[in-house]
Amino acid sequence: MRIILLLVLCFNLSGCVSVESIARNDLNFVNLGPQLYPPTPKSAKVIVLFQSKPHKDYELIGEITGIIRRGNKLRAVLAAKARQVGGDGVIDIDLARADAENLAAAEQAQFNCSRNKARNSDTKVCFYDNLKIKAKIIKYK
Repeated sequence: MRIILLLVLCFNLSGCVSVESIARNDLNFVNLGPQLYPPTPKSAKVIVLFQSKPHKDYELIGEITGIIRRGNKLRAVLAAKARQVGGDGVIDIDLARADAENLAAAEQAQFNCSRNKARNSDTKVCFYDNLKIKAKIIKYK
């Protein structure tokens, strides 16, 4: 009886998680609500906010976690994932180097990003080592 209950529980929970790869990145999406949304059109703007919050009312629709591979544009990867799952934005972004679990490594990754931005004069480009990421996907009300 316990085995049947466990199997039923596993099948029910497995419907809440989708694992996708975007631009060679391993990002997992966990839906936080009962509703799944269609993808956001490519023409729609998707915001990516590292520290601030949007000025519009919004609801959290899910979380993404995973690895963003070295050499990818961080904002573009996050926006693409949000667009894929029907989101209007990405907030509360937490980054750490994938090969180190300490604060110094995360600070170094952020420093490298700032240095690359200054060198490349492109505020949307951030070239990191492989990064662990955790962020929230939002949908405007």
